[in-house]
Amino acid sequence: MTFFDLILIGLASSRVAQLLVHEDGIFDIFANMRYAAGIRVKDGDDGESRQIIRLKAGWSQRLSYHLCRLLMCHKCVGIIAAIIFTLVSSIGHVVSDIFVMIFAASMIEVYLGSILDRLEA
Repeated sequence: MTFFDLILIGLASSRVAQLLVHEDGIFDIFANMRYAAGIRVKDGDDGESRQIIRLKAGWSQRLSYHLCRLLMCHKCVGIIAAIIFTLVSSIGHVVSDIFVMIFAASMIEVYLGSILDRLEA
């Protein structure tokens, strides 16, 4: 594994974390996943949205709480994604390299878009 591969894995895992934690996704797939896990969005007094946890009572309440906390943490999801991408990329399969490159390119686009937005403001 080269240094370039590590950069790609870092960008790809950051993109996956951003998708899972912050974005709704196509057909609201990620928003629905967070909703199914128990995460609800509530508008605050200052007009900003906040994520809160609503748990169902039962034996799985503690597991559900930790899953919700995980899905609300960008760094936690990013570390798990990086571990998965690193393990899959170490196998050396072409398909895994393609997925890593797609997510890495997507994250580069997000970074460049945010930089251009700041320059325009």
